[in-house]
Amino acid sequence: MQAWDGIVSRTNRRGIFSRDNYVKWCGVLAGVVVVAWVISMFFRPALPSPNRSLSEAKWKDLVVEDGFFTGETESNTDAGLTVEEPVGDETLFTLTDGGNGSSPYGANATAADAVENGTKYFTVVGGETLGDGAEVEVGNVTEAAEATVAANVTNATVAPVAEQNVEKTWTQRMIVPASVATKEDQYFCTSIPLPHENQTIGGFVPRADVDFVHHMVLQTCKEEPRPKNGIHVTTSDGEMREVWDCREEPVCPSEEGWSEQGQILYAWAMGATDFDAGEDSGFVVGSRAGLGTPYIVLQTHFLKDASLAADARDHAGEVEIRFREGYPRNVLSVDLLQNSRFALRPNRTDETVEAKCCRPGPRSAELFAYRVHAHEYATNISLTVAGRPAATGDPQLPHFFKMAEPGTKLRFGADWTATCEYNTTTTDLPVFAGQGHNNEMCNMYVMISSHVPYPGVCWGELGISAEQHPSCAIPENATAAGYLHTMGSLDTPDLGQVAGVHVGYGGDASKVLIFHRAGRVMEAFDHADKIEEDVFVVWNAADGKVERSFGAGMFSLPHGLTVDRDGDLWCTDVDAQQAYRLSEDGDLQLVVGIENERSHDLGGLCRPTEVAVSNYGHFFVADGYCNSRVVRFDEFGDPVAELELPGAVVAHSIILDDCLNTLLVADRENGRIRVVDAYDGTEQPNVDLSSFGKVYSLTQDEYGNVYALLWDRDVTGRTTLVQLRESGRTRRANSFTLYDSVSLELPGIFYPHDFAVSYNFGRNALDVYVGETGPGATGRVTWFQLDLGASA
Repeated sequence: MQAWDGIVSRTNRRGIFSRDNYVKWCGVLAGVVVVAWVISMFFRPALPSPNRSLSEAKWKDLVVEDGFFTGETESNTDAGLTVEEPVGDETLFTLTDGGNGSSPYGANATAADAVENGTKYFTVVGGETLGDGAEVEVGNVTEAAEATVAANVTNATVAPVAEQNVEKTWTQRMIVPASVATKEDQYFCTSIPLPHENQTIGGFVPRADVDFVHHMVLQTCKEEPRPKNGIHVTTSDGEMREVWDCREEPVCPSEEGWSEQGQILYAWAMGATDFDAGEDSGFVVGSRAGLGTPYIVLQTHFLKDASLAADARDHAGEVEIRFREGYPRNVLSVDLLQNSRFALRPNRTDETVEAKCCRPGPRSAELFAYRVHAHEYATNISLTVAGRPAATGDPQLPHFFKMAEPGTKLRFGADWTATCEYNTTTTDLPVFAGQGHNNEMCNMYVMISSHVPYPGVCWGELGISAEQHPSCAIPENATAAGYLHTMGSLDTPDLGQVAGVHVGYGGDASKVLIFHRAGRVMEAFDHADKIEEDVFVVWNAADGKVERSFGAGMFSLPHGLTVDRDGDLWCTDVDAQQAYRLSEDGDLQLVVGIENERSHDLGGLCRPTEVAVSNYGHFFVADGYCNSRVVRFDEFGDPVAELELPGAVVAHSIILDDCLNTLLVADRENGRIRVVDAYDGTEQPNVDLSSFGKVYSLTQDEYGNVYALLWDRDVTGRTTLVQLRESGRTRRANSFTLYDSVSLELPGIFYPHDFAVSYNFGRNALDVYVGETGPGATGRVTWFQLDLGASA
């Protein structure tokens, strides 16, 4: 009894921890572990069989979230890294630093978890077995990783997801259900935010019922749209979205109620089909400085009341947008030419309406595609640029963007004119322009391809063009903020004094054309013989290589270089007293001036310095060192007029604003820019920059912004870049122009002569190339990059 009592007493005190019970419970636990292990064999992910290499294992149904790839299981779990319910032998592997090949964050770990916690995700793609402390190859970089791989995982190496050839793309649907339309001709909008600072749109897939939807337009907004009377609706994809009446409120409404015109991306009407820009082209959008397009709005015009239709939710205005990461080679943008204030007379066969604006800029771009839009009475809409036909379309066909003929050029600094033709013989009443489907419209959408975007809107009835491109404004604190960087230079023994510089040679933004003197220097006398060496050099600044040279035996002393919108080269020779037009490859096409004769007459020149070229055939020669004038020639090279510049001391550089018929001439020694009417010679107030030194060169960027290069030659020796900022300027003919300026010192430049400026869209920066005529008979080109920060 005492023993039993003792056992009972011990059990009451220690329970299962008695020696005999301990052994029994260990056996029970071991059995549970074995059973659990056997059961787990039926649920764990399958590895590839021994007869199948791990290189055959692959990702399932890849999707992209926030720029990362995630897997999606058959059970339709949330997108994430998961090993649940594999299909066949397909298995997703992850490898963590110091881990064991599985995700430490659970079955549905996201890429964001990986980034936040320093985890690296990989897929097995073939090679040798990995064990503890194995080397993991990441592209061309080898990283140590402590990894344990199952014994039956053989012949495997580990490579990062990013190294696989999987394009990072995603789509976004924008939907406005027809159920919101309670009467005819209602406009409703909805918006989405963009996930990244920049992304490229490569295509659009419209889905709309033409019985309910008249047209759809996609455009951007600079700020989040905040409608005062928004409506929350559930769309056919099950999403809750806010829509608003954007005929009663702006397309981009703010809390203050005002709206700034957004950039147009796409438009659809009358059953048009998908639009695919191709691999090398696309629209770049996002919140990054220089873009200012963080939101996209879909505007849908509903024809009639659809709120009572049983399937109204499915009869929606919808566009699927196809996105991808990175920047395209060819940047797309849309310029809309429209006339919204006109009335058509009834019973006419040939009513015509125009929308015309001058699009500023010294260069050209390519017409990528175009779209016409009008209503019942329209018969044709055409586009001309600088008087040359560019596109034409039938507005009674589906309103899709039609791809243009390759090589169709759009010249800036010229009138762009959309001509809309109508036949009103079927009506006895006047037809007015308006937003209803019973009104008329006159719209030409011009899709432009270039290395920079050219979005804009032309209000043709007013002749006013609103350019929506980056401002390229140099920040006031650019020097102090460290925005200026020296990127490289071309400084070789074969390079003589650099007389002229052009960026964008051959349509390539990284190629710089250099016009140099090949060991010769400017003297008081004129060299009569020609330079035997090549005087043109093509420098690819992107890789630092000289690609080619040409121009031997053509010039006595090179001076000015201009490249027109067709790619032709216009050069001056201060010793031969002539100006030339050459083809892009250097073939001589036109010569003006009397060779080796200094002349003060209209037909001759005296040490001419530079040429400015009009879109309409005329060209202007700054003349120069011993004539204070500009000589205007027609397209055949015949002198037409001379524009006197009283008091000018060396008219050293010249540029033309074709839209305003205005010449800007560098009055070098006086430190001024003369502002002159290109056709009657009338002068406006000049721009005095003498506090910075002598004005050596003038140039424009892609958008027509004006820059001056100044050298304080006689005092401090400093070289200064000045950006002229226009105030009080509208895009109308003969408008008065006032200029302000912002300046920036360029370090390490001691003998400046010419320069070129180009907008670097990918970096939101200005690329500045400065050519020097010294020391001695040598020269150099220096490439600066000026970050524009948030100012652009």
